[in-house]
Amino acid sequence: MKHCIFVFLAAAQIFCAACSTVQPARERIQVNQRGLEIGAGSADAQFDKVFGVGPLEKRDVAVSYFPADDVVCLRFRVDLVGYRQYWDQANRAAFIEALDRYKEDYDQKNLPAKGSRGKRQYGTIRGLLIWETHRFSHLNYSYPKLELGYYFKNRSPYFTVTQREAPNEEPASKQGNPRSRNIVMYLTRAQADGLAELFAQDYLLNLRPGIPESDSSVPEADAYVEAAW
Repeated sequence: MKHCIFVFLAAAQIFCAACSTVQPARERIQVNQRGLEIGAGSADAQFDKVFGVGPLEKRDVAVSYFPADDVVCLRFRVDLVGYRQYWDQANRAAFIEALDRYKEDYDQKNLPAKGSRGKRQYGTIRGLLIWETHRFSHLNYSYPKLELGYYFKNRSPYFTVTQREAPNEEPASKQGNPRSRNIVMYLTRAQADGLAELFAQDYLLNLRPGIPESDSSVPEADAYVEAAW
């Protein structure tokens, strides 16, 4: 059965010590996977190994931009599974603000190493995630919370984006794959700065060709599996 995927990014309050907030978009956002997708660059990040045992693994994160919808996609693999995180403009702004506050706390040595609050120290936003185990598998999609914060590994702090579990909303596959996984993206300050540069609105607008406004068409769900990872 054909159906459309609508990206709901509800407003979410960002809780932080300084009480500064960036509100994610309130509108229903559509991402047309068959629309124009522009390569925006790449970033480095670290991820946990299987079962979280051993040192972090450095991986490449491909960054692309859907100009008609003003949405950025982060594409990466963890444990042989391909993931796509989608970030709208408000969420990108939240990331940049959170990173600025993290760097200020880092410089002031204000990063307590104990407690779990650090992973959501700078706010929580709502994103869209699509994942698949291989090119011809059913897609899976969910709307996970993304927590912006920091975490210590081997006594070193990292700026983190923690993707929380969320229900799989793809009817064809949710019975066998009911939820998306918890995944933490660990970024050094230099790596996070590099990603923030790719998130900058001025940079993304310079990538835009002369294109019309996004139309209302959204492809059927199976269109997602056509892209190679």
